[in-house]
Amino acid sequence: MNKATLLASGPVLAFAVLCGYFVPRATTQTTTAAQTRAVVTATTTFLNSLDATQRQKVQFPFTPQKTATAARFARAGRGGGPGANPGGGVRPGGDGPDTRSATPGGQFGRGPDDGGPRRGRGGGPGRDLGGGFVGEQYGQAVWSNFPVSDVPRPGLTLGSLSSAQRGAAMHLLQVGLSSKGYRKVLDIMGSDQALADAGTPFSSGTAYYTIGIFGTPSATTPWMLEFGGHHLGLNITLAGEHGVMTPTLTGAQPAVYTSNGKAVRALADESDKAFALLNALDASQRKQAILNYHVDNLVLGPGHAGEMIQPEGLKASALNEQQRAMLLDLI
Repeated sequence: MNKATLLASGPVLAFAVLCGYFVPRATTQTTTAAQTRAVVTATTTFLNSLDATQRQKVQFPFTPQKTATAARFARAGRGGGPGANPGGGVRPGGDGPDTRSATPGGQFGRGPDDGGPRRGRGGGPGRDLGGGFVGEQYGQAVWSNFPVSDVPRPGLTLGSLSSAQRGAAMHLLQVGLSSKGYRKVLDIMGSDQALADAGTPFSSGTAYYTIGIFGTPSATTPWMLEFGGHHLGLNITLAGEHGVMTPTLTGAQPAVYTSNGKAVRALADESDKAFALLNALDASQRKQAILNYHVDNLVLGPGHAGEMIQPEGLKASALNEQQRAMLLDLI
């Protein structure tokens, strides 16, 4: 299964699935404030582990905007893209990622060193009609479902960090997500590493996952954390005791891989519940629910902020009580 098919509903479904994993969902004000402070502390600890040059490459202003905009990156040799050099996109406010393949093996393969401007090769799966690759930009933050060699993200790659710095970065995610959400992040990263180990013509693997901090970590004023790679995009904004994680992208390629002798399915819960719901429909409902055309790309992916799609399929109001419960459980 290719990436486009696998992630066809990524930004829509993934947000519904992952937002419940974000820690500041607590019901009491005291608990929420304490959790926000914990995220701020973990972020500050990570930033303090960096040297001055690294800090400049990972921390950017937080610039509120009414909506995000499309950011287009040309294929190698065609120029273009926000902040791009003639050979590919350079990350806003910092250097682009190294385009070598991630080093096979290990949770964090040593790869990019973030030591200077680099050129995106292109070659990742899919591109826009203009022959380039599409990301979505909000202030200086950029996310996409394309590899970092095609749509560079602002910040530092995990492969450029020391072991202690990587530990601080991952601890930040562990504090900011629930245990189930953090496990899903690790499983998706493991899937990307399996893809890299199999060989790709684009940058893949955990070494190319990128972290960026937008604004100053604070328990009172807004700031944002961005983390992701090819099949994961987390954009977590905190404003005092309130937090939101959107846009969010989760995907997996391969859908099943082996780690420490065990099979891992990063999106097992979502996939199994979706098929269970489909199997619970009668023939008439299934005819409405299954669309008669092939979806081969993200429906509302990067560059489509604020857009609406024409409703198609089976209405939730047409489900019986048990089916509606299954739908809500899936969401």
